[in-house]
Amino acid sequence: MRSFGRVALAVLVCVAAPVGAQHLPHASAVLAHGSAVLAHASAVLAHASAVLAPGAFLPSKSPMGLLSSTNVEEGQGRRSVVGATLMSLAVPGAGQYYVQDEGSALVFLGAEAVLWSGYAAVDGYGRWTQSAARAHAVEHAGVLSAGKDDQFFVDVGNYLSVYDYNAKKLRDRQLSKVYNAAAGYGWQWDSDASRAKYRTMRINADAAFSATKFVLAGVIVNHVISALHAGRQASRWKASISPTGLRGDGTPGIVLIVVVTLD
Repeated sequence: MRSFGRVALAVLVCVAAPVGAQHLPHASAVLAHGSAVLAHASAVLAHASAVLAPGAFLPSKSPMGLLSSTNVEEGQGRRSVVGATLMSLAVPGAGQYYVQDEGSALVFLGAEAVLWSGYAAVDGYGRWTQSAARAHAVEHAGVLSAGKDDQFFVDVGNYLSVYDYNAKKLRDRQLSKVYNAAAGYGWQWDSDASRAKYRTMRINADAAFSATKFVLAGVIVNHVISALHAGRQASRWKASISPTGLRGDGTPGIVLIVVVTLD
């Protein structure tokens, strides 16, 4: 299970790497904030798991050491399998805490923290870079950014001016794609270097937004694997706590354990 946590971290690093090392301080700040939030969630989860731990609602002692019947134990076991599975499906690691497998719980919860913190960092970087790129276009190309769709900003990075763009579309007989410069869809770069810089920033932002989809896929995988693992661990827990309790004919009976203390 520890190897799974290392793999999740490695995947996150590989996904986040292409977005650009020059903006890592900004991404690190977002990452730290996300980790703090998830650490608080982990503390709440631990408290809830203590309340919901197996046997938490059974009396600690019974008169003369009398234990509950096999049927009660088996019923509790069935609930714990379903409960553990659903808990980990909702919050990875919760079901593992429920069946007292704290080591695996920390692995799955840690992977969840890494993935969500990574999502926050990569998405934050993408939004910051996109905003910076559009501000650069406003300053160096006279772009009016309000109300424009993403395709407009792609075209701005591919042509020095709206006139070059429109000329190309007219040659290709794509009249529907011609921009009306008088209606606020014009631009004119002050240099090709400024245009190239903007284009690189826009591509980096798009790459970051694409990377967040892979991170979310990792989150889903972590939830599913944690749920399956919790269900399996709950089944093992059930087998370990359920007494045999068979009658002579092989049908379930009641197992009584009487403890007699001689002074």
